[in-house]
Amino acid sequence: TYAGVADGDELTLDPEVHMIVSEDNAMLNTGIFFARSSTWVANLLRRVWGSDDSPWIDHPWWENAAFTWQFLKDNPQKFAVEDLEEWASSEKDDMSGVYPNEVRLAPQSHFNSYHPITSRFQHDTWEEGKFVIAFNGVLSASSPTVVQTLYGNYYQKACELN
Repeated sequence: TYAGVADGDELTLDPEVHMIVSEDNAMLNTGIFFARSSTWVANLLRRVWGSDDSPWIDHPWWENAAFTWQFLKDNPQKFAVEDLEEWASSEKDDMSGVYPNEVRLAPQSHFNSYHPITSRFQHDTWEEGKFVIAFNGVLSASSPTVVQTLYGNYYQKACELN
């Protein structure tokens, strides 16, 4: 698992993991994520929120852009000095070292599946039995009336399932 550590017969949360995020087929998507209550996460959220003159304020996906910057901004310097032959022969996961050590990347299907309006079947699409549906981008791809109808229908479905 991406966040567990074996402790005898038990599987516990790795104490080094402070945040679990997912990517869709295009990029990091922080519409839904899990965070540990920790100083590391509190400091990260302060940096992501930023100041009143943050360059991310008017970005259409401001939180994704701000999280991506915080997570990946040092990678060019890190990868510039990496020995690519050594990396290629190490058999490490190709995402190893991309995100900070405190962050784990989970498959989108685990908790960030999109509604078909947003996924357009190019990203993980929610279906009954999946943990969470994310309505990211539904409003920009439809209308307020469609969104209200979807929320009502999925709320009713959640009530039936639970």
